[in-house]
Amino acid sequence: MRPFSLLCALLVLFTWPAFAKDNDPGTQTREQARWRAERISQVAYRLHFDLYGQSDRFSGQARIRFHLKEALTKPLPLDFAGGSISRLRVNGAAATIHHDGHRLFLPAGKLRPGDNEIIIDFSHAYSNNGSGLYRFRDPEDGNLYLYTHFEPFDAHRAFPCFDQPDLKASFALTVKAPRDWQIISSTRESRIEDGNGYRLWHFPASARFSTYLFSLHAGPWQAWEDPRARIPSRLFARRSLAKHVAVEEWFDATRFGLRFFQAYFGHPYPYGKYDQVIVPDFNAGAMENVAAVTFSEHHVQRAPSTYLERQKRISTILHEMAHMWFGNLVTMKWWNGLWLNESFATYMATRAMADYPPTRDQAWMLFQQGMKRWAYQTDQRITTHPVETPVADTGMAFSNFDGISYGKGAAVLKQLVFRLGEDRFRQGLDLYFQHHANGNTETGDFFAALGQAAGRSLDDWVDQWILEPGLNRVQAGFHCRNGRILDFHLEQQAPDFAPRLREHHTRLGLFRNDGKGLALYQDLRLRYSDARTPVKEVVGQPCPDFVYPNLDDQDYAMVTLDSRSLQTLLREKARVPDPFLRAMLWSDLWEMVRDARLSAADFIPLVLDSLPDEKNAQLFQSRLMALQGKYSHSPSLLYYLDLAGQGRRWRLETEKRYWRLLQRRDLDGDIRRALLEGYARIALSDQALDRLQALLRGQLAVAGLEPDQDLRWKLLFGLARERGEAVRPLLDEERKRDPSDRGLKQAIACEAAMPGKAHKQALFRQLVTADNPAPFAEQRQIIWNLFPLGQVRLRQAIADDFYRALPRLARTRHEAFLHSFVSSLTPLYCDKRASDRLRAWLDKQADTLAPATGKELRIVLQDDLRCQRILASASPDAPRRAAATPPPAPSPASPLPR
Repeated sequence: MRPFSLLCALLVLFTWPAFAKDNDPGTQTREQARWRAERISQVAYRLHFDLYGQSDRFSGQARIRFHLKEALTKPLPLDFAGGSISRLRVNGAAATIHHDGHRLFLPAGKLRPGDNEIIIDFSHAYSNNGSGLYRFRDPEDGNLYLYTHFEPFDAHRAFPCFDQPDLKASFALTVKAPRDWQIISSTRESRIEDGNGYRLWHFPASARFSTYLFSLHAGPWQAWEDPRARIPSRLFARRSLAKHVAVEEWFDATRFGLRFFQAYFGHPYPYGKYDQVIVPDFNAGAMENVAAVTFSEHHVQRAPSTYLERQKRISTILHEMAHMWFGNLVTMKWWNGLWLNESFATYMATRAMADYPPTRDQAWMLFQQGMKRWAYQTDQRITTHPVETPVADTGMAFSNFDGISYGKGAAVLKQLVFRLGEDRFRQGLDLYFQHHANGNTETGDFFAALGQAAGRSLDDWVDQWILEPGLNRVQAGFHCRNGRILDFHLEQQAPDFAPRLREHHTRLGLFRNDGKGLALYQDLRLRYSDARTPVKEVVGQPCPDFVYPNLDDQDYAMVTLDSRSLQTLLREKARVPDPFLRAMLWSDLWEMVRDARLSAADFIPLVLDSLPDEKNAQLFQSRLMALQGKYSHSPSLLYYLDLAGQGRRWRLETEKRYWRLLQRRDLDGDIRRALLEGYARIALSDQALDRLQALLRGQLAVAGLEPDQDLRWKLLFGLARERGEAVRPLLDEERKRDPSDRGLKQAIACEAAMPGKAHKQALFRQLVTADNPAPFAEQRQIIWNLFPLGQVRLRQAIADDFYRALPRLARTRHEAFLHSFVSSLTPLYCDKRASDRLRAWLDKQADTLAPATGKELRIVLQDDLRCQRILASASPDAPRRAAATPPPAPSPASPLPR
């Protein structure tokens, strides 16, 4: 160790709260954040960024003012990772720079109790992985675009700062940039000065908020301003993408959302303007930067958007807008409170959509099909955790951006509103914002406000639903005599690893089969909390053909259908008139397959038989995804079968049924498009592949559907996956046809999907090489598409390379790369020997892995064990339809490593 490095290590040891065991110096512990927050307050930043020129680095100056509670005897750490510092002044005096690559240590002797000011001249490389300050060059027109992404702990990868949520600050900003660029940040510019080939943008001091919510967007953006907005609202996108942006739809949703949330919360929008910026290569779906929200370009389609695409886009717009109040105006103190941000924004986005005419009819169904199913699946995993969970450091915070923090928290909030009533819930929110606007809170603060509005303590509810993990199951039990209900009860079950039985509020529905489908004849609101809860109100009612104990999806509980209801559903091929109930029932059937309680050999024909009658495009598409895509964050059924070498038969049958259905002229346009995309995703026979090629060549047509550019890429992907190098001429033609960034990435995906052991090995080794210069957005296309349907067993070819590379990658690559890499490329193929190898490797390496990486490995291992159970149930020797009793849930005592 060099002397300077040794000095920095000693400074960390003696000045900064101790790191947890094996803590990455690039993370921050809760103890470190608490230590600093106890000593520092009244932080204000004046930042300057010089973005002028074509260098791969940017430079700047940070002038930071803060109040120090007391004299320090040890240096004060300031976060700044990866950059270099050329000058440091502390309270007007030059100071020696002690920077260990992650933190700058301010000398205690130059700091004083009371007000302090430091000035830092710095420079930093632009990011190529999507965190920090990212730079993108548009391959179509050569334009450069820059944007920041800082959550949870990346603001200090762009400028020196106290990077933690409970040190809120104001931000004033100047930016030097090329003359034709637009600069967007948390406030509107106060003036722009012209220079020699550049402009200097000035932004006044902002409201106070957390560092991870500050943003800087720069480039020759196409800008639109809404002339009808009461709050100044703008939208930005790349010039080459601008013609595809649904501007009026975007502004209409924005105007509605701002009106709705101000009225619902009883608190005005807290910032002076509302900008939305659509950016390339964004790692997440969107980010709630204060007054300058960032959106992934995935929300822009080059063909007319389907209803589901519009619904998801509006959901994201409203989700990020809800954060302006819940997350930005009021912010969690530390990352254990992440759920307060994400669960609330998820719930409120859906609640707003339920009042918005374009989404009103299917808003809660979208929530159930997406976030709610994600929550159920996450809560059954060995890696589940309470909604509010301890977070030791920022590395662990990243691992908690999951179905619990988003979906489960939102689902239990929905049940709480059902229990309290919406008026009391809104009164509680009003109190919360009155007490805590512009501050930081913990979970207890939120529920204290709700409890005050409700007139009673919610501590017991919080203990059950927020502080304990686990998913309960509910099942109806009943007996009939002479066509009438003799006795009726609800049974509640809990997994062994989380045995708590909870108090649930739900709606019970009883149905009779009237020859046209299931007709509801009894709708009863009730509460249950015991293992067995009698329901005396329905005794003497007509005996039901079907019972559903969670009408309208108010409860957070996995429904297990009783045997009579299951047989009715299967006999009727799941034909249920109400689309919302139909959505929930198909989800329940899929969970039965995942739990090995319903054979894959029964489920696939059930899906295929149901498709011709399904008129709801959202439900049609979700059923296709259950077969062949990633359905609500879990692998598809054909993927599971493919792992075991049993997929070919079902793919051939499925492609035949899809093509037959595509010949119908009465199909809804969205359904027709989803069906053709599904056909391309599974096409296997020479006849099907010839059709894909003919569609690309214009030699064949599907009535009512002209393949647009994005659909053309999907057709070509299906060909490349099966015919490899033989489609090279088609790939070259498509590259010329679509020179856009999206075309570039789709071409990479097609290349990755081409079959062949040597080809896969070469791409994998290129991916993991230490000096790979490719942006993460391009590497991710390889990761996601290297082993598509039909090729998953080819992962055996890279198994040894994977295990050799992963420890190094875990030390050197960022979390988003590792998440995609592990979830897509871990060499598992529904085989005990492969899962045993991963288990043994984890036993040796677990302590060296970042929390998010270790968590993802445990998830894929559990999915592989689930796959083995599914295939055992699908074998010819297995019972065709198992009883409705669920299998035991995995527990921490199971052989899965923790």
